[in-house]
Amino acid sequence: MYAPPQEPAWAPPQSTWAPEPPKKRRAWPWILGIVGGLVVLGGAGVGVTLAVNGLLNADQNENYTGAPITPGDSPTLGDRLLVSDSGFVALELGATWVDANDYVDVTSAVGPLPNGATLVGTYFTDDPLAAVDVVPTLVMVLEGVPENQLGPVDLESAHEGFISGGLAGLNQMGTAATVSEPAPVTTANGLNGLVTELSLEMEGIAIRAYEYTFVRSERVVYVQVMAYTSTFDDVAAALATDSLRIDK
Repeated sequence: MYAPPQEPAWAPPQSTWAPEPPKKRRAWPWILGIVGGLVVLGGAGVGVTLAVNGLLNADQNENYTGAPITPGDSPTLGDRLLVSDSGFVALELGATWVDANDYVDVTSAVGPLPNGATLVGTYFTDDPLAAVDVVPTLVMVLEGVPENQLGPVDLESAHEGFISGGLAGLNQMGTAATVSEPAPVTTANGLNGLVTELSLEMEGIAIRAYEYTFVRSERVVYVQVMAYTSTFDDVAAALATDSLRIDK
C-alpha cells in the first residue's frame, strides 16, 4: 500500500517560526528635543545665586580632603579628567560620556550667564545618536564666583537660589515640578553640599533630576544630573560628585 513520505526528523516544526520582532524606537529624538529646556534650568539657577553675595566667618568646607588640581592628573574613578577653564574645578567622566555640544547648541540654550559664572561642561552618558535601549542621562556642571563676594559663600543660600532660579525657569516654560527638601551630601573627597530632587514631565517624558550645590570659600559649583527613566542614574551621579574637586 502506498504511504506518503515522512518529513525528515531534522526539519523544525512550522509552528516554531515567528517573524522578527520590531526594533525598539530610538530614544535620542526625545533627548535632543528637550535638552534645551533642561539646560535653561541650570543656567537660570546660577543667575539667581550669583546675584547674591554674603559674609561668613569660616569656610563651610574647611575639612575638605581632595588633592589639589594639577595639570596631567590621572583619573581614579572615571575614564577621563575634565578641568574647568579657571583650573579650580575638576571632575571625571565615564568612558561612554560624550560632549552634548556635539549634538545640540548648549551655549545658545543656556544664554548669557552672569559675570563670574562658567559652564564647565554638559555631557550625555551615552551617544544619543546610537543609544537604542538606554536613554542617556544629562550631566551639567557649572561654577562661579559671585562678583564682590565678601568671604566664603553660604551653602544654604547658594542652594536655595539655584533651586528657586531653576523653578522660575521651568515656570516660564509652563512646566511644573515636584521638589524635595534639601538633603546634606558628602562626597568621597570630603566635600559637603546639598542636593534637591526634582520630578517633572517634559514633552510627555517623566524626568528625575538631582540638583547638587557645593561651595568652597568664594567658589560655587553646581552639578545637575537629569535622567529620563523611571530608575535614577545613580552611577552617573556618584561619578560626577565623588570625583569632584574644588581648589581655592
